[in-house]
Amino acid sequence: MKLLNILLSIYKEEYEVNLQEGLIKTTNINKTSNIIKNNYPNLEIDINKNNNTFKIKNFNTTNFNELLKLINNLGWFPSWVESPFYNGKYFEGIELNSTSQIRFEAKYDEKEENIPNLLYHISPTSNTPKIYKNGLAPKSRSKASYHPERVYLLKDPSQAEDLADLFYQKTGENIWDLLQIDTNKIPGDYLRLYKDPNYGNGYYTLNNIPPQSIKIIKKIFI
Repeated sequence: MKLLNILLSIYKEEYEVNLQEGLIKTTNINKTSNIIKNNYPNLEIDINKNNNTFKIKNFNTTNFNELLKLINNLGWFPSWVESPFYNGKYFEGIELNSTSQIRFEAKYDEKEENIPNLLYHISPTSNTPKIYKNGLAPKSRSKASYHPERVYLLKDPSQAEDLADLFYQKTGENIWDLLQIDTNKIPGDYLRLYKDPNYGNGYYTLNNIPPQSIKIIKKIFI
């Protein structure tokens, strides 16, 4: 009990944010589509129910910010852009035209009610001292962003080496730490876990993970 009280004190602000987020949900994809079409009848929407995403096209760039605000309030964020001059991750201020297509993902996916006792995360070894001091934290807590940053977690540690190899190809980091998170050391309702729609054996959280719950269990050399 004493440890939980210490953790709650350290993460009081984050805990309050978590409680506020508990009141926010992503609107059902069909209902979202209907609301958008009612407000923007000329806009085209392509729904992919398999991974709970949708694309918009044929939108008016002059009122795009209003459209984006509506979709954001419904619990969705722009993640990817396809256009004749750019294909890649969406970023604020990107140049768009009538031929652009934008993919949206849910801010809040299906919540995991049965949180595993142990979860896993891989990180470059160079980051581990900071993680041991401050824990794991989504970057979005420090800046506004249309794309919410998340802490991604594995439920099966055997997949860590494959992921490390994939991340090595993107980052050049060749030494990784496999971190184990003991969720029993995280206060009761603090941790909200969501199923990752893009990775069947993974989860993500929008909350900090306190350092007291983290330990290294393996080094991975690429």
